[in-house]
Amino acid sequence: MCLEKDVQRTDRLQDIYSQDDSEMSRTLQDLLLSYSFYDFDIGYVQGMSDLLGPILSVVRDPVVAFWCFVSLMKRQVRATWMCGVVLTCICLVCSAAISTRTSAA
Repeated sequence: MCLEKDVQRTDRLQDIYSQDDSEMSRTLQDLLLSYSFYDFDIGYVQGMSDLLGPILSVVRDPVVAFWCFVSLMKRQVRATWMCGVVLTCICLVCSAAISTRTSAA
């Protein structure tokens, strides 16, 4: 399954995603699968793990991370995803995750 392969490649340098069967990797996979049922129009598209991964690593609460991802998809990504313009959104999420982690430290 494409989703499983993408999750295995997500943020491998971070401890929480460094092992294929880690709790956070399973949670990430579950959340992406849930989103694919939540939004049938898009379903799962390669690269979504790169958007949800940083959110989950910062938030750590699967329910909150899911709804943050839903909000991101609705506000930033959904309109442009079909056109293939995702890089900007990835940069925004990563910048927000880094900024949140830096200010929390």
